[in-house]
Amino acid sequence: MKKVSSVLVVASFAFALVFIFSCGELGSGDDGNPAISSSSGYVPPIVSSSSEYYDDPTGCLYDRIEYNPLEYSCCAPPLPSNLGQELPNCCNSDKIFSLANQSCRAFVIFTQCGTGEHHNPTTQFCIGNDVLQLCGGKEYNPEDQRCQNNIVETKCGMDGWYNSVTQFCIGNNVLDKCGGTIYLDGKFVFVGEEYNPENQRCRNRIIETQCEDDRWYNSATHFCHTDNKVYYKCGTYNPETHYCKNGTTPTQYGYITYGDQTYKTIIIGSQTWMAENLNYNGACYGNSESNCDIYGGLYRWETAINVCPSGWHLPSDEEWNILAKFVDPAWTSYVLGNVAGTRLKSASGWNDSNGKSGNGMDEFGFTALPGGRRVGNSYEYVGYYGYWWSATEITASSRVYFHTMGYYNEYVSRSNGGSGDLFSVRCIQN
Repeated sequence: MKKVSSVLVVASFAFALVFIFSCGELGSGDDGNPAISSSSGYVPPIVSSSSEYYDDPTGCLYDRIEYNPLEYSCCAPPLPSNLGQELPNCCNSDKIFSLANQSCRAFVIFTQCGTGEHHNPTTQFCIGNDVLQLCGGKEYNPEDQRCQNNIVETKCGMDGWYNSVTQFCIGNNVLDKCGGTIYLDGKFVFVGEEYNPENQRCRNRIIETQCEDDRWYNSATHFCHTDNKVYYKCGTYNPETHYCKNGTTPTQYGYITYGDQTYKTIIIGSQTWMAENLNYNGACYGNSESNCDIYGGLYRWETAINVCPSGWHLPSDEEWNILAKFVDPAWTSYVLGNVAGTRLKSASGWNDSNGKSGNGMDEFGFTALPGGRRVGNSYEYVGYYGYWWSATEITASSRVYFHTMGYYNEYVSRSNGGSGDLFSVRCIQN
């Protein structure tokens, strides 16, 4: 392992050259290491540039670098050379500290706070000349912040305090941000947004903006028009004359006049539907004509089967299936899990369910509304459910298939009922 003869000749010659030129300033090395000045009286030892001379007791081995002991020191245990001697003035670059304003304690570098105490930057921080403990690994401003259970809290108004990660301050009030915990970069983190409680609210981790009265919408997917109704975004369009065809393209409504009312029509896939419930000689929910203006009429099945205008008809059970399958390609049958209801329900007008909005997305312009029903002489569930007749009777039975959408779920469901019940009618073109 020794190559002493050749090494000593080279080392001796190099040492002589260093001694001759030792009066010059060496300054900072090209590698950015602390400056080494021979004029200060310190002459660095000879270090061979070849790893072949690994047993030179004066060289810096193991990727350590050399420092000027008159200005710096090493905050690490000394590393012995292969000859059993300590390497002089050699240290890992991240363990060299300045004698002017730093110190070493238990192999940790402490830095002075102004003209005051030294601090450990891994657990402490400086405010002027004062040393404070980090709060959960974070610095804070003690003038308007404090540390509570390793969480930095900021003052809100006169007496309030809040965690700026999960909360925000409005005047003197502390509110929770709208969001939740997600898994990011191998750990759970909270992601939330502030909002204006005067015209916004947080529902199901989504910020909703008030359109008017009880109409609320997610501004990322919907907008509030001048008629104070909520519509789905699919580009720039006037919802009084256009709708989102197939959820993507602003398209002009079709129109049909029947009785004293003109109805908007829409195309969804291969089908053409009325965009509104029929309102022609039907019963009004609660015997109030204003409900007919909003939800359309309610009809017995014997009336519904023939009430649509010429060229239109009451959709069959299969035609309802086609609609549900188109708006939700994952749809297979009327079971829990399909989201056809969310995509067909209107974007406003549905009641909330346990703090969660009951409104849909209305991505296709179908605008299904919760018109309720009448069973016997009792009206029920307006604002909560919509019921629509199909033209399909159950064989050897007096019962008929109908389809429902509800405020608390996302799907279109199918059931059957007595033909004497009163439900809504949505007409489809022949």
